Amino acid sequence: MERRGHPASAQARTVPEVGLAMKSIAVANGKGGVGKTSISASLAISLGEHGHKVLLVDLDLGLANLDLILGLKPETTLRHVVRDGVGIGEVILSGPEGVDVITGGSGVKELACLDKPQLEGLFENICAAGSKYDFLVMDTASGVGENVMVFLTRADRVLIVATPDPTSIIDAFATAKVLFGERPEADVSLIVNMADDEMHGKTVFNRFKAIVGQFVNRDVSLAGVIEFDENVRRATRAREPFILKFPKAKASRQIDALVEWLVEVPEERVDNEAVSILQRMRQVCAVFKRSEKPEPEVEAAPLREAA
Repeated sequence: MERRGHPASAQARTVPEVGLAMKSIAVANGKGGVGKTSISASLAISLGEHGHKVLLVDLDLGLANLDLILGLKPETTLRHVVRDGVGIGEVILSGPEGVDVITGGSGVKELACLDKPQLEGLFENICAAGSKYDFLVMDTASGVGENVMVFLTRADRVLIVATPDPTSIIDAFATAKVLFGERPEADVSLIVNMADDEMHGKTVFNRFKAIVGQFVNRDVSLAGVIEFDENVRRATRAREPFILKFPKAKASRQIDALVEWLVEVPEERVDNEAVSILQRMRQVCAVFKRSEKPEPEVEAAPLREAA
């Protein structure tokens, strides 16, 4: 089964009329350059491949670039919502693999300077549109400013992306600290990106978990480990999500594993054996949905560089 393509110039589409209870996921990071936007895009696409209705929103207000990663050329963005009063439904675009997308604006003062009530109103409008979806994936800005925390404190789950770089871990901790300070019950998980291998990623997470436990007295979980992969950078340069351009790459498989973790069936609903079977079925379906067209050769030697 081939992947669905997406048009070079996307047109607005209406919000679906049916859907399950929406779960909001905010993807965050302490500092830039850790691959957050690439992960947000591929995460949303993998969720879509697993049969979920997904709304992906670029909430890096003022410095948005999700449209570049997706290869979209939006005619309307959040800028038109804020400046011109355009309805949220009118700026929803058709993205890859059935994922719907709301793009932001880069270098747009109106978005960068929103105050807290305006940010809260924007979030409420987005959630109203997102209520028709299974998942709302929010690609937020870097840092711990109000333009980030308004979204993180209201998300059902926050995924903080960090690399093994000590400064990235400290900045990820700062993000978690501020978030827990504003919302002690926040559901926070770490994605370790550009790890040497899975064990290395888990070691980085254990360090992060220990710091959070010691200084904030809160618990965090490991969402997933994504290893160094040069193909992520190659896909970004090609303006295409790495999970589409290199579906067989290790990073793509690890995004699928992250999605399996996100949508795991609760134990109270089915027994462990049934969960295992369902997970394997989802994995097989996701693999078959990958393109059968010839894929560019995957480079073996990855570079330590953010996507």
